[in-house]
Amino acid sequence: MQSSWKVYRQEVLQCLDGFLQSEHTSVREAGANGGDCDTWARFARTVHDQQVLKTSDESHLNIEPLIVLLDDNFYYPSMRYEVYQLARKYSLGFCQLYLQCPLNSCLARNRARSCALPDEVIVEMEKRIEPPNPLKHPWEQNSLTLTSTNSFLQQDIDMLMQFIAAALDNPIIPIQDNTEQKEADRLCCASSIVHRADQACRRLVAQAMQDAKEHKWATGSMRTLAAELNQLKTRSLEDLRRQAHQGYPISPGETISAEQVVNRAVAAFGQEKDDIIRKHATEQPVKPECLSGS
Repeated sequence: MQSSWKVYRQEVLQCLDGFLQSEHTSVREAGANGGDCDTWARFARTVHDQQVLKTSDESHLNIEPLIVLLDDNFYYPSMRYEVYQLARKYSLGFCQLYLQCPLNSCLARNRARSCALPDEVIVEMEKRIEPPNPLKHPWEQNSLTLTSTNSFLQQDIDMLMQFIAAALDNPIIPIQDNTEQKEADRLCCASSIVHRADQACRRLVAQAMQDAKEHKWATGSMRTLAAELNQLKTRSLEDLRRQAHQGYPISPGETISAEQVVNRAVAAFGQEKDDIIRKHATEQPVKPECLSGS
């Protein structure tokens, strides 16, 4: 099941696509073509408020550039690529602003909010976020990184405005080959593989903890076991995600499916999981083999 944020992000992109497709149709008329009513209403209202028209004579309108700011974490490149695709589809300017901030500052700012999130949410986001990497993803070359530990200086604001202006002056030209589409498909496949492996590893961890509970392991041992298994899961998924971006290691002439990648990753996780269980089982009044499999 998709998270509410993912659903909302997709709805916003659909609304933006509908607006760009409508060309000179009014924002509110374009919304009649589809999209979630509440989401479209918010988007339409925002665009309407930001759109400034200047009349030079009775028959001509000068339309100032419209800048759409998508304020979201976009922690995976695949999320950002969806926006890039829209810009390329309609030959628009595209740029990314990455606000770099130490984890301690993020935690402090979050705690000062009226509706603060749990610390673990911020910590998890810091682990997941992947900064723009033009070397790996050429389409991210128009990216600017600003350090947001302290307040921004005027020179930072000036640099940002010049950065946006340059993006407006250099719209993306649609390409004829499918190189970018192949990368998008690869990113989407990688995300699906990691998700499926995550679900399988979670089930293995849950089963191991249930077995330990049934064999009446000590509370301290249970806590240590859970921590080590979750650390193993996090490390395994990070390795899998890195392999997805770099290309899975395969032998010459070998073909590999997504299902095989998931099975291999889960099998490797299972072996290390069993080793951890056996290590802790020696301290318990049960035989190690009781928990070695799942």
